[in-house]
Parts: sequence; C-alpha cells; structure tokens
Amino acid sequence: MANYTLLTSIPSHPSSIKLDILTRHLFYLLNLRCADNQGRLLDIPGLIARTCFPFEDDTITPAIINKCLQSLNRTKWIIRYEIAGIKLIQINCWWEGNTQAFAMPSNYPPPNNWIDRIRTQQKGGGYLMENWNGHRSTRPEIGKLPASPTRPVKKASPLYVPNRYPTRAIQPDTSARADESESESESELNPNRTESASASETIQSEADAAEPAVIKIFRAAGAQAKQFIYLHKTPGITPYDCWATLAWAYDQGTFRKPGVIMAENLLRGERSSADWYRESRWEIIPIEIRKAGGLVIQGEERQEDTIVDVATRISNKEPANAEHLFRQALSQMALDMPKNNYDKYLSDIALISENDDKFTIAVKDQDTCYWLDARAKKTLSRLLSGIFNRTNIEISFVVAESV
Repeated sequence: MANYTLLTSIPSHPSSIKLDILTRHLFYLLNLRCADNQGRLLDIPGLIARTCFPFEDDTITPAIINKCLQSLNRTKWIIRYEIAGIKLIQINCWWEGNTQAFAMPSNYPPPNNWIDRIRTQQKGGGYLMENWNGHRSTRPEIGKLPASPTRPVKKASPLYVPNRYPTRAIQPDTSARADESESESESELNPNRTESASASETIQSEADAAEPAVIKIFRAAGAQAKQFIYLHKTPGITPYDCWATLAWAYDQGTFRKPGVIMAENLLRGERSSADWYRESRWEIIPIEIRKAGGLVIQGEERQEDTIVDVATRISNKEPANAEHLFRQALSQMALDMPKNNYDKYLSDIALISENDDKFTIAVKDQDTCYWLDARAKKTLSRLLSGIFNRTNIEISFVVAESV
C-alpha cells in the first residue's frame, strides 16, 4: 500500500522542478504498482517498464526507465542499492506519515540505516508487530536519507549449551581449562560435582572445537538460541549440509528468516537434494553470512559485492540464476493477486527449461495447468520478459508427472 501522504507532498516540493513529467509519473507508479508493503522492489528497469507501462514497449525502453531512476536517486526520492549481487530500490520517506493499517515483511533486505515496520494478523488471534509504534508521527522529509537508527540494536542471545555429553567419542584432554572463572561459577551452582562430570565437560568442549564451522554458520545465519541447544544433541551435521540447505532457503524467496528454516530442517534430519551441494549454487547466500561462516567458493575470482547484476548473470544461462529470477517473478505476482490463489496455483510450479524465448514450466496437476493458462499466463509472460530482457516469451505448462 502506497504512502499517500508522501504522494500528496511531492508535487509542491522544490525538487520536483529538477525532474521531468515522465520521471514524476514513474515515481507514482513505483508506489502504486511495484513496491511491496515495505516500499521495496527489484531494480530491474526492464521489469519496471513492463509493470508500469505495459502498452508502451516501443516508446518507453529499459534505458529510459534507468535514466528516470537515476534522477529519482539523485534527488533522494528513492534509494538504489545492491546486496549480494541483487539490485534493489527503496522508496525514501516510506513510513513518515503513512496511514496503512497492516504491513507484511518484505522478501528483500533493507538498505543501511533502514528500519522495517511489520504488523500482521495471526491465525490464532492478535497481531504480530515489529517497530510499529510511532511510524505516523513525522511528516515526510523529502530529499533526506534516513538517519542511523536511534533504538538500540538487539544483541544475539549468548550460546548456552546445557548438554554435558559429547556428540561423538573424543579422547579427553588432561590440560587445565583456560577459563577458570567459568569453572568457579559452575562449582558454585553444583557443589556436588564429581570428577566424571568435569571430564565430560572437557569432552564436550573438544566436541565444540571439532565442529566450529557448523556453529559459525548457525550463528551467522541468525539461528535461534534454542536451536543451538539441539545442535549439540544432533550428530552428523556437516558444513556442506548447512550451506546447501541455506542456499535452498534463500532461493525460495518466501522465507522471512532463511537461517531459522535452515536450522529447523537440519535438526529434523532433512537434507537438500544433491543439486544444492554444488558450490556454484551457494553464491545466492549473502556475502556477509558466507564471510562469517568461513565459506570460500573454489575458483571464485571476485567477491560477491563486485559481481554484476542478476540480469547480466542470467544472460549466461546459468541454471541456478534462471531459477532464482523465475522465483522473483513469482514473488512479484504474489503482490498483485489473492494469497489463496497464489498458494493453490503458483507456489509449487517450477521452471524446467528456457530455450531462447520458450519457457517450460511444470505444475502439479491438470486443473492447475488449465487455471494458469487462462488466468496467469499473460501476466507471467510479461514479467519474465522484463526480468530476462527478452520480448514475446512463450510459456507452456506441463504436468510434473508427465515430465
């Protein structure tokens, strides 16, 4: 839902003189047609052109849209930024004076110094709110970037492992523990502690030292504190399992906290398919998590923050990137259609192949095939044409069982 207070303030603002009519009109359409509940959207000029001007393919090109976006970014009406190789747009002053009653979380990460505000209704009753109070208290200050957050950042919970038994057989070390203060505090809590308990603590500390990568990945991905407790009770989890499952979770584009989903799946004994164990598919994981978890992709000649945009990588026809952008098109469709229809017909479809301008998509049954062909085929074709920078994409739906 757009910020109508912002839209009514724009025409009388002095910075409007610096922009032409098309650029000002594009800003209105970004608010009304493209942005999600957090005022965020993909920075793909071809997709924006198809969404905002569906009948102007010949006159309004992606190059013209990109020039307009540069002007909006220069006047600070929008914020153009890039995270993990994905270019994004944040509409500035989105929350000042906003009167919307609900706001779903975004599928894309925010820019620096930006605070998302979330309010959703839960199934059991009540509301889930995050940073919601006070977002209507100020007027839009057009042309000013958001300041640093004034509220204190919530620190992650310290790692607490109550399990005193090793996850695998390791020879205990007879050397003295380095942290004597921790040993004294444990003695005060349990004065009847025996030597066998002390030996088991030594074994546990060595078990932790033997699997530092898994703990680092869990912590970098944002796993919950209780999941660390179960991690030490669940043997057999390797760093490869973590990276494969985390890459799968980020590729879905529908999870609010992919790291939590990764931890839950691994602790339940679930593993990703063999295709996700290829290192080339791990590039979708944000570079901050990869660095904190100690991941170095073999043969990677440059860091993720210097890689070209997603549309350029897709032009090389790398399967993982094609599937990722296909999911981004589905995320865009989810903003413009009822959630029940999306969950029933679009959530389970998958891209099988894309040869030139012909895309083959697998669906779960024949009824879904009929519905998509009649209701969503034209819209999906238009979105894919914008994302892949192609014209007249032809889509064919096939039932998954017949593939």
